[in-house]
Amino acid sequence: MSRQEIMNKINQIAQAEMHDKAAYHELKNEQDRLSDTGIDSFDFIMLYMKLGEQFGIDNKYFKEGLSDSNPTMNVLIDFIEAHLNKAA
Repeated sequence: MSRQEIMNKINQIAQAEMHDKAAYHELKNEQDRLSDTGIDSFDFIMLYMKLGEQFGIDNKYFKEGLSDSNPTMNVLIDFIEAHLNKAA
């Protein structure tokens, strides 16, 4: 899976989890931060749960593995790729 495909999936899930979908701002580059989408703290939790389901990553790894509570797309994609490679 390419980095762009992962970014597209993150955008898709983040938008689906937002309470106010009209306020959603798509993440377009790897320097964008998750909060740039407009999601709130509850949406973050749901996003990580859905990403875990989508990519087969146990939710505990998101809490342990992401030291930044508002990571850039680059950091989040690196994290996902690292866990995908472990599972492969």
